[in-house]
Amino acid sequence: RIFVRSRGKIVPVSVEDIVRLEAQDDYVMIHANGRGYLVNVRLKDLVDRLDPGKFVRIHRSHVVSIAMIKTLEPYDGHRMQVVLSDGTTIVASRSGTRHLRQLVL
Repeated sequence: RIFVRSRGKIVPVSVEDIVRLEAQDDYVMIHANGRGYLVNVRLKDLVDRLDPGKFVRIHRSHVVSIAMIKTLEPYDGHRMQVVLSDGTTIVASRSGTRHLRQLVL
């Protein structure tokens, strides 16, 4: 679990509920349970604490839960578009697309 501040309280967020992580300068927006939780940590530092078998970095600013990927769609000749279980669509970078292709058998 990850503990985050929410409305003046500290609440736990289960790692299994995390859909995606989005970098915002020196902060990270954790998207889980239909909500966003802003935490004061760098994306790299948070990713280093997560299981690499469950999360994949698809862009400099985005990390997604592999379990929450609904579909992978071609975007252009070099990149893929990721559709997540909450309906969010993110275009992966070229290196992120390479990581995604490694997931596909």
